[in-house]
Amino acid sequence: METFCLELSENLYGFWYLTNLRKVAKRSSLKTWEIPEDFLQTRCPPHKVVFSKIIIWDNHIIQGHYNICLALADGHTSVRVLEIVNIPPWDYEAETPNPTILAKHLTDP
Repeated sequence: METFCLELSENLYGFWYLTNLRKVAKRSSLKTWEIPEDFLQTRCPPHKVVFSKIIIWDNHIIQGHYNICLALADGHTSVRVLEIVNIPPWDYEAETPNPTILAKHLTDP
């Protein structure tokens, strides 16, 4: 199961299941979001092509990194996004963002 991770404090991370955040985002309306200038240098790793909505919260990209990279490559400086205003509490927390250690959580229902 895909997750969104955010560092809560030193050595503590909160994780949300994307399926839960997508449900929250669906209640939002689309808005125009200015892409941060440093995005291309810091957040455009190679991804497989996935056509989906871009979801943000508090200027964090929850879903849609690849689509933002495509928009930048095409010369755009803003994109249409679904913005979560009130994010629900995280689904679980851990002391590390290491995926091998968290594999147990990723298979939990």
